[in-house]
Amino acid sequence: MTTATVTIHTTNTTTAVPANRLALHPAVFARLCAESTHPAGLGVPDELHITTTTDDAAELDALDDAFRGRAQTVGDFAGTVCVALFAGTGIDGCDVWARVTVDEVA
Repeated sequence: MTTATVTIHTTNTTTAVPANRLALHPAVFARLCAESTHPAGLGVPDELHITTTTDDAAELDALDDAFRGRAQTVGDFAGTVCVALFAGTGIDGCDVWARVTVDEVA
């Protein structure tokens, strides 16, 4: 399996992830946030937790669907920045989209 070494911007930590993990170009992430009805559109976050038990859960779910519909893979962004999906690692086990630098794909 091909992996990618990424540095997560919000925590400044480096981790290995599957290179086929879903990811978005930062401009696509920003545009989809801006087009959504979610307050994330007011400013582009470095990470977005797709919570399921908060008042904005329906908006977050719709935004997550839009992200997944436009996603590429982390491996497509070798040597650059992207916004990658970290499934089950957020608040109460929710999915998180986080800005990362893809340091290496091997």
